Amino acid sequence: MNHKYIRYVLPRGKSFSPYTQEDIILLLNHINSTRRSKLGGKTPFELADSEEFLKLKEVMGLKAIPADEVDRTPRLLKKSKQQLAQVCNRVSAFLHECDESDDKWLDYFFLEWADFEEELLNECFARLEKKDMLPDVEGWHFKILPFMQENGYRDGSGWWIKETNLE
Repeated sequence: MNHKYIRYVLPRGKSFSPYTQEDIILLLNHINSTRRSKLGGKTPFELADSEEFLKLKEVMGLKAIPADEVDRTPRLLKKSKQQLAQVCNRVSAFLHECDESDDKWLDYFFLEWADFEEELLNECFARLEKKDMLPDVEGWHFKILPFMQENGYRDGSGWWIKETNLE
């Protein structure tokens, strides 16, 4: 049954090669958190409680997803890419706001968002390096440009703008 759920996210004919191990584990977490009538309304995670499975779950980083957050659509594996653009834009906005304000809370929020941005950027750099696509250029903005373009974003003079198809 899992193969059907995999195809909800990755349609037949779509290659698995652009996806990392983390992407596939995310997909497995969502699939195995889906309630199924054939399992009496339970999820595979709820039924699999053997010691071997629990150990495998821990080693692989598998975890149950809350029912209201389960996503079995192609958007699932695109969220992190959208999130990177949104976080980078938010950090830029905070930076401008901090320049014009002495508000300590604003500084705190800026630092929290900047830490999150750094985490996402490092993940992006690792993905690009794995695909041998990490450009040898100065500045993180230019380093992630191929990744963002590949995922439908363009550089809008310091802001990531989602390309839209106007056809």
